[in-house]
Amino acid sequence: MAETNPQDDDFNLGSNTSEEEKESDSTRTPRSADTREATKRPINFGNQSKLPSPDPRDGIEFQYVRVNSRGIVDNMNFSDALRRGWEPIKATDYPEFGHVLSDSNSDFDDAVLIGGLILCQRDKSIGDEFRRLADKESRDQIKALDRNYMRDGGQDSRVPKFNESTSSVRFGDD
Repeated sequence: MAETNPQDDDFNLGSNTSEEEKESDSTRTPRSADTREATKRPINFGNQSKLPSPDPRDGIEFQYVRVNSRGIVDNMNFSDALRRGWEPIKATDYPEFGHVLSDSNSDFDDAVLIGGLILCQRDKSIGDEFRRLADKESRDQIKALDRNYMRDGGQDSRVPKFNESTSSVRFGDD
């Protein structure tokens, strides 16, 4: 009888299969019945921001400020942000940004700079003051438009304007 070499089994095309192998083949589920649904990861459809957010800190607000667009430096926008109280943050001060890769060849050392946007911070009190001034300016503009629209001079009598301040309520046949 000839001895069989275990390495020769690698080249055997299955003509001499054992009874155990035949039984396991019959209990195997067909390949067409397998689906990838069980291995599929659940999809998160929430807000997927490409810009990482720092952990909230008391009295500080954060905003990304554009410093360049398509390789063109935007000094006007960045200097305007500095005048409004925004200061670039250092990545070393925020450990949650340890995994973030900033733009290469940046002029800002140790800053969080992604796609031409630099992460800045300012005191919340400064932001509240800017928002208060913007709200006041908006209210003043609306009042100016209302005053201009409700002027008496030049009003066309065929198209009367409704003025809330001159409306009155009457009862009966007055």
